[in-house]
Amino acid sequence: MNLTVAADAPAFQEGLPVYRVIAEPNPPLQGAEEEVEFQVTAGFSGDVAVSLPEGERVTAQGGFVTEVPLVIENRGNGELLLTFRVNRQPAESKITLPQDVPLSSAPGNRTTTALVGIQVPWKVSEEGAVEIEVIPSHAQRGVTGPTQTVEFQLEGRSAIPIPGLGPWLALAAVVVAGWLGRSTRPR
Repeated sequence: MNLTVAADAPAFQEGLPVYRVIAEPNPPLQGAEEEVEFQVTAGFSGDVAVSLPEGERVTAQGGFVTEVPLVIENRGNGELLLTFRVNRQPAESKITLPQDVPLSSAPGNRTTTALVGIQVPWKVSEEGAVEIEVIPSHAQRGVTGPTQTVEFQLEGRSAIPIPGLGPWLALAAVVVAGWLGRSTRPR
């Protein structure tokens, strides 16, 4: 006998299926009928789908926090608590993850948006891969489901362009010329 529990059966819900076994009479054996009841508990499926509505490239302006939305759908069979972990990021960037995010399993309410904050220093232009892991666990039991990873490319742009040596020399020449012109004026 094989028993299959429906994929959408609520996690950890107990059921008491009754099975009837019937043996037809086959002389010299008599027929028989037996009912068996046993307890079944649905397992936990913490499956989630994660997407980036803005695409796989994120541009961050130096010195400011850029919020990256992660749209997360509960495809499992229980209320979830989502935690987040950074697996990879460019060296100079700072990533702020959301606190634990609850996610319902009720029809029509199975999707949420979590905001990840990214900041690059104002003086540094930086590019590189960002990888964030979404870890679903059952809200009451703490059992962890399969993790999902979302990846995107970060393009961090400095807020103030830092010029090369030429503009600094020109500025110094103007200051020195102004200072020299001031000291040679008659009083």
